[in-house]
Amino acid sequence: MRMLGLLLVLMLTAGTALAQDDRPWSEVVAEPGCPDEGTVESKAVDLHQQAASKKSSSLFKTAQLSYEKFLECYPESDSAYRMRYNYAELLYMTQQFDLAAEQYEETVSVDPGGDRLADAAMNTIFAIEEHLKAGQRERKAEVDGLRAAMRKEAEAEDRHAPIELNEWEKRLVQACDNYVRFVPDNENTYRMMYKAAFLYQEYNQFSDARERYEAIIEAEPGCESARFGAQNILGTYELHEDWKAIENSIEEFLANDELCADGRFKGEITTILKNVQAMSKE
Repeated sequence: MRMLGLLLVLMLTAGTALAQDDRPWSEVVAEPGCPDEGTVESKAVDLHQQAASKKSSSLFKTAQLSYEKFLECYPESDSAYRMRYNYAELLYMTQQFDLAAEQYEETVSVDPGGDRLADAAMNTIFAIEEHLKAGQRERKAEVDGLRAAMRKEAEAEDRHAPIELNEWEKRLVQACDNYVRFVPDNENTYRMMYKAAFLYQEYNQFSDARERYEAIIEAEPGCESARFGAQNILGTYELHEDWKAIENSIEEFLANDELCADGRFKGEITTILKNVQAMSKE
């Protein structure tokens, strides 16, 4: 009788487990605790694919919960790297750009040699840029107000004093720098270096901008980013009315045959040099 009783207990327990397994996955994954690793992984990937195909917000939500559960329960799993990248992709697809940026950043930092490195590094930049768009109007108004106040200053340097980057702008620069660091030989490398330099230039942080422009010119003088960077270097000096620095820079550029292989660029900076030299004689 005791064996029969034990058998009944086992059957009832199994029946309860089966009943639990029959519950909607959205309920299971929302509960505390860790479901089986393989189940969570396959559910997350499958729901992600279904959500993308059907454009279903409820499926996206459950897929997101599944990725979060996996990364919470199994952060050291061999699959964690790929799951984190997939999670970032889902967040980007659902326009949660701030969260996507965080997951892409984590993907880059966890394994700088991973097979998703180049994509994660680039997508970090894209996600941050999309997040910045949300506050673009307010940020522009804030910066325009600062520029208006600075225009009243007597000295050229004070009229173009540095403006502090906000948190997400700093993260964009860092993301660009990370791309250059971890993906040094990609066709996009110098474009990302230029992007960071131009952001610094926009906020009058000219030394940091010039440092990156000069690095492009040194590393790949024949590329388009190098020519644009050279022109921007001259522009930063012009804003501070530093004519001697412009003259010195152009002389260095003209000595660089690869940089000046573009005849139009060479002609333009030669004309600027002549004008600056003429001004100094007046």
